[in-house]
Amino acid sequence: MPIEVIDGFKVSKNVPVDTQRTVVATLEDRDAIDLAVRYEGMETRVLTTKTKYVLEGGITNNHWKPVLEDELNALVSPLEVRLPDSQDRLLALDQDIELSIPENNMGIKDLSLINVFGQEKPVLSNFAFAAGSILMVPEGLHKISGTIVGAAGTALFSRKNLGRRYLNKGSKGFNLTSSFNPSVAAIEADYTDDPDHPRIWLLCSAVDYLGTKITDRLLLLDHDGALIRSDFGGYFTGYMKKVEMTPDHSGLIVLGNIDNAEFKHICKIDRQGNLDPGFLKCTVGFAGSSGASIFPNYFRLSPDGKIYVWGASMVSYEGQPFTGFLARLNADGTLDNTFSFLGASSQSAPIGVLVQEDLKVVVHYLSKTRINGDTVSRYCIRLNPDGTTDPTFTAGLMDLAYYGMAIQPDGKFLVAGGSNIGTNGQSQIWRLNQDGSVDDSFITDFSLGSAVHNSNGGRLFPTPDGKILASTNGVTPLTHDREDFTNSLFRMNDNGSFDRSFQPPVITTSNGSKGTGYCLKPMNDGSFLFGGSFVKCNGESKAALVKLNYNGFNR
Repeated sequence: MPIEVIDGFKVSKNVPVDTQRTVVATLEDRDAIDLAVRYEGMETRVLTTKTKYVLEGGITNNHWKPVLEDELNALVSPLEVRLPDSQDRLLALDQDIELSIPENNMGIKDLSLINVFGQEKPVLSNFAFAAGSILMVPEGLHKISGTIVGAAGTALFSRKNLGRRYLNKGSKGFNLTSSFNPSVAAIEADYTDDPDHPRIWLLCSAVDYLGTKITDRLLLLDHDGALIRSDFGGYFTGYMKKVEMTPDHSGLIVLGNIDNAEFKHICKIDRQGNLDPGFLKCTVGFAGSSGASIFPNYFRLSPDGKIYVWGASMVSYEGQPFTGFLARLNADGTLDNTFSFLGASSQSAPIGVLVQEDLKVVVHYLSKTRINGDTVSRYCIRLNPDGTTDPTFTAGLMDLAYYGMAIQPDGKFLVAGGSNIGTNGQSQIWRLNQDGSVDDSFITDFSLGSAVHNSNGGRLFPTPDGKILASTNGVTPLTHDREDFTNSLFRMNDNGSFDRSFQPPVITTSNGSKGTGYCLKPMNDGSFLFGGSFVKCNGESKAALVKLNYNGFNR
């Protein structure tokens, strides 16, 4: 029965006064409130959830709605650090968080959180908080490090979620109406101006992006996916293959089926997308024995800025001859004649080239052949910087077609090859030690199908935390513990086992069939840009390009 309120008493709402029921202990207590005393607009605070609820649209339990839901979502459990137990442990954050200076610190002398993606940098060093005892820690993967006084130490930090970083939030990116199945073939990120907000370069096949007509197949985006530039003078309208930042961050090397009045095949642009006048403008480019122009297959940048370019039947560059279908260019685009490589007896071009930090070069082939004048047929060889064979390297997988290779941060090699026999035959993924011998500690526990080839897993991406991302393009699913995964991206632990903590993204085309992943770019915040030919990722309209967080969810 409503209480009659005398004149002069301020009434904020024309509802019953029910001070006995405005605060309850649990959600069960809230739901147990008698329907006879409920009314639409009734407010009740629940102590255990620290949340106020209001009845909206009715008076049943289904009509309780939390007030300030964004604040509720921001409240998360505190971060507890125990040393030495947490020493060098990795902390994965799926969004930016705010840490408060610990109210409870027992025995920890100094403490650091170090971002392990990109260049390692402390985000928290010896409890160094910003003004107001608050510190923002960005999304990503961080290593916990510190020292203690005594045998153990504990610190408890209050934290609050600040929100996730999105790419093209609320938009599908490429327009599906005019670009039926758009695709992204290559991704690069430029952190030169801002270590937290990179610019993104794409090589794509599409007609428009975010409603803007695309004149070239090269795009420059802001960190959140907003378009910065799509018109590059019509230079990049052919099939484009790769774009990569130079080691000195002075610009980007672009390679593709380029044939215009300004240059052919390969060029360097500055970080705004303008042609670099200090890089040789090719008028002839790469050519075969008849002098006809030949588009290169791919290139690899060396740590010293030199450029390895290879392709079938290529024997000259700007009229200057080279051998082995593999040329090395200087950083200014001229041919480097100090590199001499004889090539393969099969007269085939390499399928891939890797360059180590010490400038040695690993060259691998699809078929077994005598390489660089060797009398023994092999799939893989390592060269010294001058092109001579390095005798200290002997690939331990003698009967494996090397479809894909990658160098880990520790100098070991990941190999995806065409063989379904041996310890890792079902996955067709192995790891080699620095001298080329097989790393027997790397044992996979999944299958990528029985076909003796490996477009499955042919693209391997080691990450700074020691894990390995792999892109699969085969039609056969990945199988682990009798469960099939028909996705185009998965992750392995450092020992080769399947990483269940990663959510393999499901990509599909416009007709609902499985999409294809072409490229992946690990970002400094622990997220990944994933490109390919698809129109949806995890059920969300994200055409050809999507940002995934550390564990594989859309951003």
